[in-house]
Amino acid sequence: MLSTVGYGDMFPLSNLERIIGVLCMMVGVAVFSLVMGQFTEIDDEYKTQMADPNNYDEFQTWLLMSQRFRNRLPLPSSLYLSIDSDYNFYLQHDRNMYFNDPANSKVKFIPDKIKETIAVDYLFHDLIFKFARFFDSTFFPGSSTPNKRLLYLITQGLLPRRFLPNDEDKIIYEEYQEVDEMYFIIDGFIGIGFSKPFCGVMEEPYQMVRTQRGTQTICDHYVVNCKPSQWTYIALDECIAYALKKSYLHNVVFEKYPDFFPVLSSAAYSFYSKWIAKTISKERDDCLKI
Repeated sequence: MLSTVGYGDMFPLSNLERIIGVLCMMVGVAVFSLVMGQFTEIDDEYKTQMADPNNYDEFQTWLLMSQRFRNRLPLPSSLYLSIDSDYNFYLQHDRNMYFNDPANSKVKFIPDKIKETIAVDYLFHDLIFKFARFFDSTFFPGSSTPNKRLLYLITQGLLPRRFLPNDEDKIIYEEYQEVDEMYFIIDGFIGIGFSKPFCGVMEEPYQMVRTQRGTQTICDHYVVNCKPSQWTYIALDECIAYALKKSYLHNVVFEKYPDFFPVLSSAAYSFYSKWIAKTISKERDDCLKI
């Protein structure tokens, strides 16, 4: 019992002692309820931060309902595990979960200045520092001070992504493919090359010319300047990244900050033409001559 005060070896005899005993019982129940309430609140907060259980339940329900399109046959276990793994990865790496959760009523009361500070100086500070080539374009003209509102707007569009070096997931983009997202690679090994003009059955169909390991930005030129992929991009190892969609960049960021477009466009093209296109174009031309 929650209100126990002993095993009976000591018990009240007088009315005063009985009153004290009753008070001890009531206080014990109250203290226990308070402690359990604190534990419940901590547990709920943890679940909110790590994953939205309601969304996850809806996701599981959707997977079960999808069986009706396959004559009640369940999804292959490998596919189910892959979907479940990707879903959990997204939830665990979504740094904007707290801001974007419609069930979190507290967010709307936070002033925009504080949101900007939380996002720019804490949540995404490491990304802004690591990918300075991209984010340096957000500085005010002639100043060493970044436009924090612009940075905040960009970070709100960042989405977790993962590429695995297996046959199903390793191709990030192929030649002439429409590019919908650019990627800030946090960790991984990327290969950039082209399709071989002549390839045997057992040969790798791609010629990798440039390999890049670790922190890097890829496909920003295609997204910013609305170009299809000129080369093939492959994950040679597991790659952890954040994506920025072309639609978000053009319809939200550039729409609100039009002066940001020419600065970023020029910087992205300059880096691409010097370090990517020039090297790979020469290698491909030499390959075609053979």
